[in-house]
Amino acid sequence: MKKTASIIALLAALSSPAFAQGTAPAPAAAPARAAVSSDPLVQKRDERAAASADYKRKKSALDAGRKEKMSAMVEADLKGSAAQGKDPRVARRDAEANAKKATQADYDAKLKALKAENKAAVDAIDKKYKTAGK
Repeated sequence: MKKTASIIALLAALSSPAFAQGTAPAPAAAPARAAVSSDPLVQKRDERAAASADYKRKKSALDAGRKEKMSAMVEADLKGSAAQGKDPRVARRDAEANAKKATQADYDAKLKALKAENKAAVDAIDKKYKTAGK
């Protein structure tokens, strides 16, 4: 019992100065990945992952643009609703629904084009590595 207490006290004494100085342990570096694999399955998977990441990045930008437009429309609509004396929560709900409806067609068209672009890229990758994995 006495040994256990002394070990705990020793460990606490040794570990506390590191935290008292405000320094966190450095995160472990991510293992370096091989530059290019010679395996066609790995190459196909990497290219598809890159195409997917590109699609996600473009979709995020599209979503952010739509959200920005909707936000501006909602704020403009709320100013008018406040002057009319509407309940702010109901006015916000209605304004958001109207803004979403107003931006839906443009958003859908851009998203459809983005999906087609991604599908074409993935199809080209699949065609390039058609024999890989079969």
